[in-house]
Amino acid sequence: MVRYALGLIVILTACAQVGTITGGPEDMSAPQVRSANLKDGQTNVQQNQFRFEFDEWIKLNKPTETISLMPADSRLVFSTKKNQLQIELSDPLQANTTYTLLFNRAIQDFTEANDSVFSYCFSTGSVLDSIRLAVRVKMATTGSPAKKTSVGLYETDTSMQARYLAAVDESGLVCFNALKAGNYYLKAISQAQEMDAIFTPLDLNKSLDDTLVMALSKINQQLDSVQVNEVLAGGTIRLKINQELAQGRLRVLKEGKPVRDFALEGKQQFLLEQLEAGTYQFQLYFDTNQNGKWDAIRPTEKLRAEEIYNLTSTYKVRANWDLDITLRFNF
Repeated sequence: MVRYALGLIVILTACAQVGTITGGPEDMSAPQVRSANLKDGQTNVQQNQFRFEFDEWIKLNKPTETISLMPADSRLVFSTKKNQLQIELSDPLQANTTYTLLFNRAIQDFTEANDSVFSYCFSTGSVLDSIRLAVRVKMATTGSPAKKTSVGLYETDTSMQARYLAAVDESGLVCFNALKAGNYYLKAISQAQEMDAIFTPLDLNKSLDDTLVMALSKINQQLDSVQVNEVLAGGTIRLKINQELAQGRLRVLKEGKPVRDFALEGKQQFLLEQLEAGTYQFQLYFDTNQNGKWDAIRPTEKLRAEEIYNLTSTYKVRANWDLDITLRFNF
């Protein structure tokens, strides 16, 4: 069955005026496939042209960007006429291979430009591949979801072209379906050239139950430097940590700006004095190479960015007040 994910459009209307003639209810539905020479889940596909007929006249929305074949073994050529779409494969597909033809808001109606997301999965052999993989991509320093980022699965760590490639959604999540079993190298890169890579092969001989997490950083990126202001009457935090973290370093942030950065060295109690009044948060990172600072991705050394954990709780520090805080980690 073809899968559709339609967006919701909210319409605000005012009171009708006497004598106003309207064109009828506004069209809020995207074009639907009425017939096609390709079925979702079809096997032994041999044709080099796919034809789709919709229930209304259509137009294409940036088809070279919004219609894709994965794996990208062939270039696609598009043509439309009234309510019909034809996609021609310029190159032969590989034998016994599962493909996904993805329409990402590519098909619009003529009047309201309503669109949808749907896909067709098919195989040139007698079996459909069924391996699934979910990847969530975040920014290494803030933990916020990555934007405008693509994730690729590569057959070797030196491959220039991804075997499978897809873009993350607004939450930073991308889900791969119908993957061929095997070993893959993962790379994620944003339009701003932030990146992450898993430099060891990922064994995908079965679907993974857990979502992989990738964290984007730029080569040679650094955290903001610590700025300490002289405080005449400061507050104090008596800090406890629930476990020993030998390679951990803790950053103390005031209104998002770092004011302290120190090694934990396996200790679990700290006294932070002469803190300026304000709102504070904590950020933990693991200094795995023990160079006293956070390191971003280092592709030439095949090293990922050091892990950062942004603690969401905030704490109010007041002048001449003591505050007891316990940070709990579960590693």
